Order: sequence, then C-alpha cells, then structure tokens
Amino acid sequence: MPSGHFAKAIHQLYAVRKLNAGTGDANLGGLINSLPSSFSAPGGSSSQPGDRAILSVADALAISDTSVGTLYDGLYVYYLHDSASTATATRGRLVFHDLAAADSAYQVTPDEDANITVRDWAGITITATVTKGYYWWAQVAGKVVARFRGTLTGTGAVGVGTYAAAQGAGADVGTLDVTASAANPTFTYALGDNIIQNYIGVAEAAPVGGALSVIRIPCRPKKF
Repeated sequence: MPSGHFAKAIHQLYAVRKLNAGTGDANLGGLINSLPSSFSAPGGSSSQPGDRAILSVADALAISDTSVGTLYDGLYVYYLHDSASTATATRGRLVFHDLAAADSAYQVTPDEDANITVRDWAGITITATVTKGYYWWAQVAGKVVARFRGTLTGTGAVGVGTYAAAQGAGADVGTLDVTASAANPTFTYALGDNIIQNYIGVAEAAPVGGALSVIRIPCRPKKF
C-alpha cells in the first residue's frame, strides 16, 4: 500500500451521503475542509486521492443509494477527475489514468487516450455522473455495473468475457463490448495483445447494447 494512503473502513466512508449518490467532492476529502490549528484530525478521517476501500456485499449495500443502483463487493479507489476532459464520467463507463498528470495525483479522465487508447483503465464510474474537477470513488475490482456500447460486436451472454470497446470520443466512449460469437479472425500477436490489454471482466448477466449490465472484474495489479 502506498505510504500516506488508507484502506477505508465502512464507518470512514460517507455516513450521510451514499457512495453512489451525488456528483463527487468539490473539495478534497469531502465536506470537512479544514480544522482549527489547535485540532488534529486523525489519519484516514478525510479521503485523499489514492485511498481505497474494500467492501463486502453487506457493506456495499449499506452505502448504496438504491434509487441510483446497487453497489457490490469489491475494491474502490478515490480519484481526482480531470477538470479539462472532453467527456464526463457517467455511471458504468470506464475512467482512465490521466497520463498528463503525475502518478501521485491519482487523476483520471473519461477520455480515451489517443496513444494507448483504453489500456490504462483506472476503474468504472459508480455514480450517475462525476463533475469535472471533482474527487470521487470508482470501482476497480469486484462485481460492478458497466455500460456497453450501442451495438455489440458479439453476442451478449452470461459468462462471456467483456472488453473495453475502444470507440474513442462520442456516445460509446468508456463503454465495454463483447466479442464472443463474432466472426473468428486469424490470430496474430497484435490481436492477442489487444485481447489481454483490453480485457475487463466476466459478464454475470447477458450484456445488451447501449445498456448497463453486471460484470465481475478480477483483481489485477494496477496503478494505485
């Protein structure tokens, strides 16, 4: 775990506000911005970029705004969202590590990078929308709701692999795709590389084009 960052317990998350509600934190760490000089805040009481939370099924449900949707068990990370992005992070879409920012900023963008496209994905947005320049949580592993591109390449079914669609700017930015049952291309190393790098997780419900569906992301080493 990086020095200075905390794995949050559920009671250190938002007691008044659900984790998938609102549009993010305008101020770093949330509602409490500062304390008088005579007070010392305990470490972990205010969220910092790079902090993470590992939630069980019960914990995730307890801090879900079910009018937005249900959160599931998994790993969540607190990120800063790029204030100058073209797209806006919305529920179920991928966000990507912002290569223009220092790693220590834990800054993400909903825009797909022109050079490495979607390979450096950072997580999936869990709220209806996150305001540009705000801080908020994204899910990076576990069971999560993801948005699929308008027209799937393959046939959506339970158990198929899901992949970053890599559609660039526009309606399908940050979405996922399935390729199972699509025409089988001739294997090349470039194709194999794309399969490995763009893989996100396994579908736990049959994906439908242009809709949200549940997948499970395996935990793998990432930049957090």
